[in-house]
Amino acid sequence: MYTAAVLRDIHERAHRSLQKLLDHCASLTPEELHREMEGFGNPTVQQQLEHIINAEEYWLSVVRGKFAEEGTAE
Repeated sequence: MYTAAVLRDIHERAHRSLQKLLDHCASLTPEELHREMEGFGNPTVQQQLEHIINAEEYWLSVVRGKFAEEGTAE
């Protein structure tokens, strides 16, 4: 079982990594963001980023006791 300190550490590390990913993706052109790639979780980087943000919104709603089925990453 994880302690609160360990969960905070995991959360902080995940967000540092996510910030690095977002910083990198900020340098991509619109064409690169929307290019479809086989074998990628969602077909484009843009759609994958939207999925990541929606997943984060979902978990935050669960933690806050305000479950939301659909994200709003638009």
